[in-house]
Amino acid sequence: MSPSPITRWISQRWSEKTRASQSIVCFTPSMPPGSSGRAPWPTMSDATTVGERDDEGRVYTMLHSATECSLTTRQNGVMGTWAEFEAQQPTMARRGRDLMYRSGDGEGMLVSVREAMPPRIHPVNAGVVDGHLYTFVQATSAKRRDLDDDGRYAFHTHIDPQSPSEFSVRGRAVPVADADLRARIAADWFFTVRDSYPLYELLIEHALLGERPTAADWPPVYTSWSSRQP
Repeated sequence: MSPSPITRWISQRWSEKTRASQSIVCFTPSMPPGSSGRAPWPTMSDATTVGERDDEGRVYTMLHSATECSLTTRQNGVMGTWAEFEAQQPTMARRGRDLMYRSGDGEGMLVSVREAMPPRIHPVNAGVVDGHLYTFVQATSAKRRDLDDDGRYAFHTHIDPQSPSEFSVRGRAVPVADADLRARIAADWFFTVRDSYPLYELLIEHALLGERPTAADWPPVYTSWSSRQP
């Protein structure tokens, strides 16, 4: 079944917006040119020259970890970690975290995209650990392919019908290559994490909080944050 016109429009607009805002692409030197399989970031063969811009105006840089990539993209006005979001909007971040952990576990719906395909939406567990927002996904899932091949995501908390406040973030998911860090997070996760499950850090470009204390409160009172704000 072909995607509806509104789905195609959403996908096209999201793709255009991301291309316009993405100013830096990280790749890791641990993957040599011509390597097969998925890499955390584009491989050497995908970049022309480090520091130069490609046809879409993006700058390629060589980094070794998700944390380095996060810091560099934040400095270039693209993405931020949860800690950076929290430092600028502590009340909003605290409320968003409360909504994420409403049931006791960190939960929500993860939207992923890939190329011209319609967006996919998946229930996931997500959690904030040491100032970073993480999620594990199943090794052979469609959402893993989306995150590896594209990386764009949106995450939205579940809604309580009696108190339907909402919180969402969107940005790019970065695979966590540090085995020790992955093991430490997996050891205290919301479910038993299989060895095959990859861990992703959800870097944040935009966050939105909509407050509705009761179902009768309308419209929501919105607060937003962007990593591109000065």
